[in-house]
Amino acid sequence: MNWRGNHALLVAIAGLGLALAYLGLGAQLDVGKFAAPGAGLYPRVLGIVLLVIAVRGVWTTARAAQPERFTIERVEALRVFGAIIVMLAYGAMLDTLGSIVVTFLLSLVSLLVMGWRGWFKVVASAGIVAVGVHLLFVKLLGVQMPLGLLAW
Repeated sequence: MNWRGNHALLVAIAGLGLALAYLGLGAQLDVGKFAAPGAGLYPRVLGIVLLVIAVRGVWTTARAAQPERFTIERVEALRVFGAIIVMLAYGAMLDTLGSIVVTFLLSLVSLLVMGWRGWFKVVASAGIVAVGVHLLFVKLLGVQMPLGLLAW
């Protein structure tokens, strides 16, 4: 196996390490019971899914005859970094602005970064996502989310 120049395999192994770390940290939280799930249920399920995807990535990449080469355009790289910045801003503004407002803004910016056009379609879709996420977590699952600006 040629490790030199096989960046795809190195990325796959890094993904495997991150999945294992996430699963390990999630295992520290209580899963709870079926009737009353604990804080560790979602991280445990997500960690297992990430682990399966990462193992498959390492397996298929290691078995490839030729190292996969790929290039990324500058615009695509800016979109990726923009998405990371938006997610970090989401976490930073959640308590201040509230989950509905911040989820709306996250959805709005994410749709624009993904290339959606037409303001009505973008704003309406972001609104539907924000309200849907709020109804799912607060009303259906009983999770307390910060109201921020809407608490006034």
